[in-house]
Amino acid sequence: MQFEGCESEIGGGLSMQCKYAGQVIINEMSFSNCNCTNDGGGGGFYSSLDLEAQMTITGKIRVDNCHGNNSGGGQYLYVNGYGSIVNITGELEYKQCQSDSGGGLYANILNWAIVEINKASFTDCSCKKYGGGIFVNNSGTGQFIVSGLASILNCNSSLFGGGIYLEIYDSIVNFKPTEQILIENSTCDGSGGGIYCKIEKQGQI
Repeated sequence: MQFEGCESEIGGGLSMQCKYAGQVIINEMSFSNCNCTNDGGGGGFYSSLDLEAQMTITGKIRVDNCHGNNSGGGQYLYVNGYGSIVNITGELEYKQCQSDSGGGLYANILNWAIVEINKASFTDCSCKKYGGGIFVNNSGTGQFIVSGLASILNCNSSLFGGGIYLEIYDSIVNFKPTEQILIENSTCDGSGGGIYCKIEKQGQI
């Protein structure tokens, strides 16, 4: 499925809400030149999973030159509650995406929810505030796991976290790569050209 030149207030190409143990399986999907015009987020793809909902991405999602007015130039991912799981066994690819925070991906992980990424790349993504490539807000015993190959190339932020911005509150961020995690030529005007971490209340990385 391909989305090209789409625009809306939330999720420029695709906006999806899944609750009550619902399940979503995605194979191949691409977003190009899509825009989110409101504060809802997700220039290309907006997804909200709650109350034991699960999403599995088995193939490749490509997001190219998408823009979010607020959060997640490429994708905004909201995952909340025990049993709510996002498992990316395939691949995420973001190129030339922009937003206020989370130029490529903005992930909001709350209350025992789990997000696991096997393979992801962020190239030439940027933001005005936090997380040129990726912004992760992880709180309430949530888990964010990167288990395979990840690359963040030429990403930048005007404030903190040129490549990655992590906000961890009573939760866990786990980098356990079976392959390489590469952050290269990523910059910011504030702190953390590659990675910026804000860890509170027994948060772990």
